[in-house]
Amino acid sequence: MKKIIYLMLDFILYLKFKKTYGAFRGCYDTFDEAVKNIDPRRIGYDNYEIIDKYLKTYESTIKKISEPEYPMFFWLKNILDDYDNGLTVFDFGGNFGTHFYKFYKFARGKLIKWTICEVESICKVGREKFSNNILDFTTNFNDCSGYDIFFSSGAIQYVKSLSVSLSLSLSRVTQKPKHILLGRLPMQNSFKTFVTLQNGGSNFYPQYVFNRNDFIQGMSEIGYELIDDWRSRFDSCVIPFNRDKSVYEYTGLYFRLRARS
Repeated sequence: MKKIIYLMLDFILYLKFKKTYGAFRGCYDTFDEAVKNIDPRRIGYDNYEIIDKYLKTYESTIKKISEPEYPMFFWLKNILDDYDNGLTVFDFGGNFGTHFYKFYKFARGKLIKWTICEVESICKVGREKFSNNILDFTTNFNDCSGYDIFFSSGAIQYVKSLSVSLSLSLSRVTQKPKHILLGRLPMQNSFKTFVTLQNGGSNFYPQYVFNRNDFIQGMSEIGYELIDDWRSRFDSCVIPFNRDKSVYEYTGLYFRLRARS
């Protein structure tokens, strides 16, 4: 009976995918395969329709730390307390500074620099409207070199170039960040990393569902140790007809660069 109910629900979810915000569809090997039947004008974040939506909700998003972000901000505050002379943060996928403004009131003047890495259209508007003597914007991942903290909440799974996970990109950076804080990641242990497609409302986003063990192993191989991990049911990734590959709670991770012996 349970299997029949799930099958019926999956049919409904599948048929309503293109009209349902937050819905998922399919398991694919690549981003290109995931979006081959979607209008290319409706794929990704790098467009001004998305920017208009972000600007309209900006004031409300910077007022309150959301439930899955609490562990990240807990560790961010703890790390800051260990830095007498302040610290630098590289915020990958940080929008127009939503995390920056949430944390700034706790920094007590000890924050030296907060750089947001985003797509070109967001960076352009961000530089015009939100940059200041502490907050700036870049499109270059490698600019994280030498930063104290690499911070990213619900972003890296949407980046095509991170197909071998974050570790490969960080291994190419001249000076790796000392701390890595990651939140809101779809992860599972039963299958290798794959791609699914998400309905984002006005656009569609292919995203990785990472293999957790492989992800952590990759970070370990480039010199990081796992300090903490946590789960959150704030996000989920239910894929019709692929219940075994679905993710019902997302993952957060804190890595610290091991000291050289």
